[in-house]
Amino acid sequence: IAVGDITFTYTVDGVEINENTWTNKKVTVTANTDEKGFTLQTSKDAQTWNNVRNQIFADNGQIYVRLWDGTNAGGAASANVTNIDTLAPQAFTPTTTSTTKSITVTASTTDAEATDASGSSGISGYRFKLDSGSWSNYQESGTYTWDNLEQTTDHTITVEAKDHAGNTTTGTATKGTGTVAELTTADTTFTYKVNGQVIDKATWTNQNVTVTVSTTVTGFTLQTSTDGKTWESKSDQTFTQNGTVHARLWDGKNGGKALSANVTNIDTLA
Repeated sequence: IAVGDITFTYTVDGVEINENTWTNKKVTVTANTDEKGFTLQTSKDAQTWNNVRNQIFADNGQIYVRLWDGTNAGGAASANVTNIDTLAPQAFTPTTTSTTKSITVTASTTDAEATDASGSSGISGYRFKLDSGSWSNYQESGTYTWDNLEQTTDHTITVEAKDHAGNTTTGTATKGTGTVAELTTADTTFTYKVNGQVIDKATWTNQNVTVTVSTTVTGFTLQTSTDGKTWESKSDQTFTQNGTVHARLWDGKNGGKALSANVTNIDTLA
């Protein structure tokens, strides 16, 4: 009895897949033939034969197929099942860096090594979660950044790595944001001008006084205010009457502790 023209169909949960499509579920392999007048038998070990066209695999293995006439059997054809991966990726610990308003996490891992029963499908992507928030979408890169965060706040970061078969492993880390620098008299200068000319802050005038703030601190935006509430990203404020100029550093989300100077040298009364 000839082997016959045998083809194989692979399905997972009743859905046909390519024989190379990774999965962590059971794979049903069905043998098909156009040969007439024979019974098609299948086996997983080429010794114990069953009068069924399919075999269900929870682990990788081999299916054997032959034709049988009730007494005699033909030569066996076979196909390998190599697309089952039930092992999760290797454990990992994410690394983190932070600024005063952002946290960046980096994670990297590899898939579990292949065994006789399970293949190694490789890492397909990572997704990320901050505290109890929502998961991000999966992406190939293991690096992700959260921005616009509150300063001086601790966060729990969770990273999930997934392989091509759908197995996952998570790693966690804790990271806090920094504090926006505080301006001090040692690193900040207030310059007083009238009509563009620098004057001593104690020199009396009946004209407008412009106070310009400068600092040696870098990495932030310098902001000024005349009331300590409404801030502008500029270094100077002009006064028509005596008042207070406030200065602080700004990271785009958070402000540092303000430093203030008074304008007391304006006298407009006769």
